[in-house]
Amino acid sequence: MSDRPALTAALLALVLTLASAAASAMPQTQGDRAYPQEVYSAADYQVYNPQTLYDLLQRLPGVTLGMQADGLEEIQLHGVDTRYLSLLINGLPVTGTGLNSSLLTRQIPASLVQRIEIDRSGRADLYTGGGGGGTINVILADAYSHSGLQLSLGGPLLSNRESAATQWLNEQGDQALRIAGEHRLERRQWRGSGGDGSSSGNFRQHFREQQKTLLLNYAGLFNERHPVQLYALQIDADEEDQRQGFYPLNALQTSTAGTTIDQQQMLARRSQRFGGDMQLNWEQWHLSLFFLHERFRQQRDLRLLQPAALNQQQNVQDQRFHAGWQLRETRSEHQWSTGLSLQYLQRRSDSEGSGIASSNNERSHLPYDYGYDEYRLSYFLLDRWHLSANTRLEAGFQVDTYELQHDDRAGSGRSEVLSDTHWLPSFHWLHDLSGRNRIRLSISQSTRQPEIADRIPYEYRQDERIWRGNDDLQAEVVSSFDLSYEHNPRLHSSSRNDRNSGYQIRLFQRLIRDAIVLQASRETTGSGPVTVFQPVNTEDSARVYGAELESGLHLPRAGLKLEFGAAFYHSEIRTDEDLPGRERLPGQPEYLLRLGASWQQKEWQHGLLWRLQGDTEQFLRDTQGNLQLQTRSSLQQLDLYTRRHWQHWQAGLNLSLNPSPAVRWEQDQRYLQLEERWYLRVNLSSHF
Repeated sequence: MSDRPALTAALLALVLTLASAAASAMPQTQGDRAYPQEVYSAADYQVYNPQTLYDLLQRLPGVTLGMQADGLEEIQLHGVDTRYLSLLINGLPVTGTGLNSSLLTRQIPASLVQRIEIDRSGRADLYTGGGGGGTINVILADAYSHSGLQLSLGGPLLSNRESAATQWLNEQGDQALRIAGEHRLERRQWRGSGGDGSSSGNFRQHFREQQKTLLLNYAGLFNERHPVQLYALQIDADEEDQRQGFYPLNALQTSTAGTTIDQQQMLARRSQRFGGDMQLNWEQWHLSLFFLHERFRQQRDLRLLQPAALNQQQNVQDQRFHAGWQLRETRSEHQWSTGLSLQYLQRRSDSEGSGIASSNNERSHLPYDYGYDEYRLSYFLLDRWHLSANTRLEAGFQVDTYELQHDDRAGSGRSEVLSDTHWLPSFHWLHDLSGRNRIRLSISQSTRQPEIADRIPYEYRQDERIWRGNDDLQAEVVSSFDLSYEHNPRLHSSSRNDRNSGYQIRLFQRLIRDAIVLQASRETTGSGPVTVFQPVNTEDSARVYGAELESGLHLPRAGLKLEFGAAFYHSEIRTDEDLPGRERLPGQPEYLLRLGASWQQKEWQHGLLWRLQGDTEQFLRDTQGNLQLQTRSSLQQLDLYTRRHWQHWQAGLNLSLNPSPAVRWEQDQRYLQLEERWYLRVNLSSHF
């Protein structure tokens, strides 16, 4: 007799179990595993009417928002900037420029996200051992996800979003095909004022983005017991960004200095991703085979009218091939697993224009012209076992070896071949004190590779400034330590039957060896002294530590859920010999407070979420190469929502209030004050 119906039912039960475990208002780690992975269902956050993955992530527990040198907000874990955050899609990394991780969170539609997995510490079977700040794995909707329609209107300047999905299932339910698409138009406008101690003025900025996304999924069973999944994702985005007026902070410069700017930037991006996996199941063995082919293309057109006329075009093309396998034991006391992956990454970058437009702190506008090829081999081995009925242990390591070849077709014209190998251990321990209390300990190591462009031995000169690459840059090594205590008030409860009650306390520390900073030095050339800007590895280690609290209370009879979170962060790094001591890491907030409440009665659901995080600071270079302290005041956000459910329809109203912070350069008495922002969005969706 065929076991297809039973297997199909088992697979469906597994999906429902994951979905139930994911639905959470506070972090809910799985009690049967030593490593503390958190799983969040995207459906739980639809009450906020999220437009993109960024809108989902910023409302998760323990997430802070930093600011890059170009003013773009970024997602952080542990208060550490996005350079130390590993962003994965279906378990594998994304291609693109150094800023692409931040940009990609704004380009993946929230409607295509099924769940989000967060690993705040490293693990041997994660890509490159995980990120030093943490790992966010975005699981896209699969072929068994529901069909439906969704319309959203509102936000700044009446932005809008339309998405649809349809699904086909065969009679036995063991094969499914789903296609989903979305069109999104977003407009944003900023107005503000600025000053530099001697003068002041106003500025305005207008941003427009149009995006089209298509996701195709297939799922089936091979030989009636081995699941197969394939997916294809394409994202096309066109952006237009205009900025005019008095803008005193970190603006693009030409050979003519000035704070009054008039610039227009056009960006066109296309990201294509095709991947899949096959799960081979035997009595006590499980083998997973996976592959990925990804292409990324970006065209940038920059037009600068003030302080001097300039045109610049830049093209970047990436492609990645990634394949591997993982084998694990499923029934023995020691459930060990092992895996191997191969990866090839290629990048081609070229530029042309009438001159150089740059900022001392944002080098992406330099006229790069280079080729880059990377070959990477990764192997991991780990073992999970029960020391006792209440104690679980996991220990493993990953070996990451790679060879890089780059060719600078401008500037120095040099070609180099680099290679390196890293051994990255990980250790996780879980002890169940009772059915209500657990304690966890995690120790691991991971690496952060330098930005590709920083390793190219380029050299560009503009007046008395020289930008220089560094082919001697080494990868940063991040050592992580995490200790957490979890309490659930219900005896023998789990994230499935009580997802919203209890509390969790986390203590963490990160030591960053060979941290990369931008160094300014003085050199003498035939035409006189110049200031040279170059990324280098510091001799001292950077340190980040802090504590985080997340708590929740669920009163089912009243239909009320409450959540509260708090955190403090501290970091130290020696960025330059000119500074008297050790400073905070760039963009790291001092604290985070989070308060949420939701009330549900019959078809109605109402709620709010309030966030407050402390000020941030970072040292940036001025046009003379001197270090200037840039500070950003505390950041607040308040979300209010109401939602109505029918049989197959949902309608919601969401109001988001964002008082804009002030940004200052202390030594030059420069400041930037944005106007307050508030968004009102209406959402209508149907699932069938």
